[in-house]
Amino acid sequence: MTMGVDSQIDIVDSMPCPIVKNSRKKSFRICKEDPENAPRKGFSAVDQRYYIGYKLHLLTNEHGVFQDMQITPDIVHDINFLKELQPEEYCREKTLLGDRV
Repeated sequence: MTMGVDSQIDIVDSMPCPIVKNSRKKSFRICKEDPENAPRKGFSAVDQRYYIGYKLHLLTNEHGVFQDMQITPDIVHDINFLKELQPEEYCREKTLLGDRV
């Protein structure tokens, strides 16, 4: 892995960031000051279970160097994360890989 090496492939993916146990879903107060950005119930396809929290979106190149990252409420899909980034700046003349779901 070398910093500054030109890459031809960028990879986008996300992972869950649980912050509250499901047993506390009715009583938790953390991060609820802004209802638009409050943690939400999401589903982790890897763990096959629900969680309450956020989602970490990552954009990396094939060398593993991070291009960008963002933490969003769980309902934000990778496509919407990319639209906010304006991927034409990152991915011009590159192949962009991601999962379809």
